[in-house]
Amino acid sequence: MTQLDGSRVHIAVSEPTLEPAVTLGNERLVEQALSDIDIEVPETVDVATVHELFKSRRVRDRVVVQDAGPANARKADFALALANAVRRAAPDAVTVPQHIDAMLRFALDVSRE
Repeated sequence: MTQLDGSRVHIAVSEPTLEPAVTLGNERLVEQALSDIDIEVPETVDVATVHELFKSRRVRDRVVVQDAGPANARKADFALALANAVRRAAPDAVTVPQHIDAMLRFALDVSRE
């Protein structure tokens, strides 16, 4: 990727994946989104529990080394429900992860501070 022009290309990586990456600071919104799409809300909503819900199935050498999380097939539903929860929330109730903020600033050509 070092060969790409940084003024034209920006890469934002959600670690481990998008669902847990947006959880920190948005736990109540994540709870609401899960509830809205009838996914059982874990007792504790945090990065780890959200990762467990949405994790992907992993196969190595034709052997399943990790099963998919129970909500893995509902990622798109969750994204829409979370977007609706964010839209309904007060602005100060939403935490934008740093990597997403940087991506949006790049895409929208907002001056970097």
